[in-house]
Amino acid sequence: NGFDRTWLKNSHFMISMPLGVELKVIGNKRINFNIASTIQPTYVINNQAYLVSTNLKNYAQEPSLYRKWNINTGAEAFLSINTGSVNWVLGPQFRYQILSSYKDKYPIKENLLDYGFKIGVNKTLK
Repeated sequence: NGFDRTWLKNSHFMISMPLGVELKVIGNKRINFNIASTIQPTYVINNQAYLVSTNLKNYAQEPSLYRKWNINTGAEAFLSINTGSVNWVLGPQFRYQILSSYKDKYPIKENLLDYGFKIGVNKTLK
């Protein structure tokens, strides 16, 4: 009824193509400290999220109000550790959605913010 607590399950499935730059700040052949920045055109494959009403009391699913295309930016700082044929990448990441998740005709704005810790393994195939 708009005044009781409830749990809603929101999910977004997206695909993006990061385009960016990476800069080696300091390091040697074995260990490097790098920073990177990206811009990421993003397509929403599936969106099963609820919208809150403008009076902030009710929720509804209305897929037509969500953007299919968006733009994200990313920033990260990480250690790159070379252990022979394997290169480990470890460090924090930050990602921010430039445009609101919703189309302009919906009055409430939402810009997603993600942060986490990146753990990666690169192996060169010869």
